[in-house]
Amino acid sequence: RLTEGNAGDLNGCPRGGIRVGRERGAGIPRSRSGPQAWRRRSALAVTGVLVFVLAAHGAPSSTTPYEINVILPLTGGAAFLGQAEWQTLQTQERFVNAKDGIQGRPVHFVIQDDQTSPQLGVQLAGQVLAKHVSVILGSTLVAICRAMATLMKDGPVMYCFSPGIHPDEGSYVFTSGVSTRDLAQAAIRFLRGKGWTRLAVLTSTDATGQDAEEGILAAAALPQNQSVQVVAREHFNPQDVSVAAQIARIAAANPQAVIAWSTGRRSARCSRASPRAGSASPWSPRTGT
Repeated sequence: RLTEGNAGDLNGCPRGGIRVGRERGAGIPRSRSGPQAWRRRSALAVTGVLVFVLAAHGAPSSTTPYEINVILPLTGGAAFLGQAEWQTLQTQERFVNAKDGIQGRPVHFVIQDDQTSPQLGVQLAGQVLAKHVSVILGSTLVAICRAMATLMKDGPVMYCFSPGIHPDEGSYVFTSGVSTRDLAQAAIRFLRGKGWTRLAVLTSTDATGQDAEEGILAAAALPQNQSVQVVAREHFNPQDVSVAAQIARIAAANPQAVIAWSTGRRSARCSRASPRAGSASPWSPRTGT
């Protein structure tokens, strides 16, 4: 994915088989959540995939559409993300085909619903692989992409829409956006620059939250952050209706700032709970997938 001015010296390439540098920006990259952000990310991903398909298939004379298989959570807990990405793909399909497609051949995205289930995502990916395709788009969440990635050891290319997976260099798996590890480093650098070095961390117990906590703790352990102390680590189940108890324990640890990290509405739930539980610490909410 081409970065949008918020990724320091990241080289603008999707992560996977391409080496990527570390951020050196001065502050936290602006949070990009909601349908517009997902549409932007998906559109950039699709542009890269279309280039890849053209290179892989050449210029046949047939007018048969180029079919690009997509696995997304159209239903289930992550449907609000998958639906936005699917709308983007449909828009991109119309746009590309209005410009004569790929060397005269129309493009068609073949969508399948993983229902926000890693198990179903793997099943669907296996079915797509049986068709000997060149590329798969999706899925959206860390857990589903990780599960699907285990099938891609010998290809095809898989382009995950989550920045929370970290493919090995040289693999067939690529991931969009700025890495969550880089986001964690930028967040802690910003907070440290404000003089807020006593930090609390609140993350969900799903794969997204686990990846976030791992990245935050690794960033806090870097030599340049030796003044940073994580004084509280709390977790919540994505299905929980309240995080008041976790916020109360965080408040008791007297942090100077709190990093809360989850997906979509769960992050908002954490922020709303903070004042009710008496926490006056500044918040750095992050939303991941």
